[in-house]
Amino acid sequence: MSHLPAYDLFWDDPRPEINWNTPDGRWVGIGGYDWVDLIGKEVLKLTDEFEYEVWQPDLRADKIYTHVFSNGLIRKLFPAEQKKKLYGIKKIKYTVSQSIYENLVKETRRNRVILRLGAPSFEINRNIIDLGLSCPIIIQYFGEFKGSLNDLFKFKRNMLAKINDIREHFVLKKIFDKVDFVQWKAQLLSS
Repeated sequence: MSHLPAYDLFWDDPRPEINWNTPDGRWVGIGGYDWVDLIGKEVLKLTDEFEYEVWQPDLRADKIYTHVFSNGLIRKLFPAEQKKKLYGIKKIKYTVSQSIYENLVKETRRNRVILRLGAPSFEINRNIIDLGLSCPIIIQYFGEFKGSLNDLFKFKRNMLAKINDIREHFVLKKIFDKVDFVQWKAQLLSS
């Protein structure tokens, strides 16, 4: 999973049922109801041939936190950090997790893995694809996909971002060449 846990949603609520205290006085937790958790639940209903794991970066995690749900779904939170980069004249944040990268390399060397990633626009997914793992990679994307070249004809206040849009178009093209399947909404495209 490429996005961080939505801890802000719990500011006025109790923690998720699955949670741990961290050494810095905060907590990490797993709700088990993200979209990829629901996909895993359905996959595990259909077959017991696979283990299904959801790995998620977490800015609060100081180590890898793991929980196995009663249906067999394995959920892991990995230490992560946010970095910044320029997008035109704005600085934007993105997430990286050295721990996820290192553990994916080890996991794909030890076991047969099918890797499902979300949107290729997330920097963490791009970094994973660039690892050159020896496993099938599927990008499954349900959101709005904006072909960057289409954005060139739209007005933007941040005009320098248009340069990024052109670069983004070619970066995505290279990314799609490195994956085995891309599912966008209901369409399945194979490379």
